[in-house]
Amino acid sequence: MALLSQGLTRLEAVLYNFASTAIVVYCAFLFFMMVKEIHDYEIGQSFKIFS
Repeated sequence: MALLSQGLTRLEAVLYNFASTAIVVYCAFLFFMMVKEIHDYEIGQSFKIFS
């Protein structure tokens, strides 16, 4: 991704920002699922951990 960010036009920058955001959201989802599965929590119990 870092190499793609060099020399992008404004339209291409929108695609780059979308891809970067999607990667962060996906990693957060995987982290949430990891905590849920390792500790054998239900979804409601998992949210109590983060709040």
